[in-house]
Amino acid sequence: MARVCLLLCCFFGHRVSFRRLSIATLKGIFETRKNCITNITSYNHIINIPSRIHHKQQHLGSAPLQFWDTMQLSRLTPCFTYSLGKGLYVPLTSRCNSLTLPETRGPEFLLPTDVVAALCRVRDVENGTDQWTQWIESSLGSNISHLKMPEAISRIPTISSNSDGNEASLPLIHDLIEEIESRLNDQSSNIEAIILAGEGEPTMRLNDLLDLVEEIRVRCKLPVRLTTNGLVTSDDVAKRLAESGVSKVSVALMTAEPKQYDDLMEPIPDNAHARVCRFIKEVIRADLHLEITAVDRHDVDKEKLENLSRSLGVASPIRWRPYFDYT
Repeated sequence: MARVCLLLCCFFGHRVSFRRLSIATLKGIFETRKNCITNITSYNHIINIPSRIHHKQQHLGSAPLQFWDTMQLSRLTPCFTYSLGKGLYVPLTSRCNSLTLPETRGPEFLLPTDVVAALCRVRDVENGTDQWTQWIESSLGSNISHLKMPEAISRIPTISSNSDGNEASLPLIHDLIEEIESRLNDQSSNIEAIILAGEGEPTMRLNDLLDLVEEIRVRCKLPVRLTTNGLVTSDDVAKRLAESGVSKVSVALMTAEPKQYDDLMEPIPDNAHARVCRFIKEVIRADLHLEITAVDRHDVDKEKLENLSRSLGVASPIRWRPYFDYT
């Protein structure tokens, strides 16, 4: 037991009342810690992480968990990336030029807790917030497996490449590559593809995205897929994606009706529906493998959307994702 105490002190940087810890509580702590990374001092100046939490107490069943002195949350920090199935997901940004794809899944859509932690971590480094701190405080030691994403911070008002200026965008591409390689080097890793996806729109950091894909192609030698809303800024984006090494593009096309698209997606760019359709044609022209996704809502005409997809030249059927409405 003393050895377990020492290990937990190393993980959390505080003293724990181990006499009151049940086996279930210890399991919960290790499960929370399992997918975390440490030593992120390069971001500590950006995030307002509380330096002290006094006599914090949470309950797991009948086993209370007490914290004293300093809780070093900066040492208990989740990865930017997360795994689902055999894919490693790499979120480049939390910012979007429409509703985010998780938002389009409905008000009751839940994500695994480690995914929520990773996406909140991206928010934090971009916006100087501490949403991840709040998440870890509320879920540490719990048995909750899925959570809603916290409300989005803001919709980005303009489209930007985010990498043309002198100031580096966060998360840094170098750090993402290091994290990807670390996960792939894990003996238990079964990753077969890298997916550039997350809460925000990856093409908002287009230049960084292209650099990242080229690095992955050289250093990791895995296929790279992109999930996007298709609201790109120019007609050469698909060609540039193909040249950088992207192998597959998944485009969200929510409806065949331009007016309904504006209602469902709340896009910032004008002529948004036409913009997405044009991008789909450009992806086909660039000879990239293409998948169209949509959300299975009762107010969307599925047959009409399938017909539109075929008319744009898409060979495979639309992949319909469930909508999670209020129950």
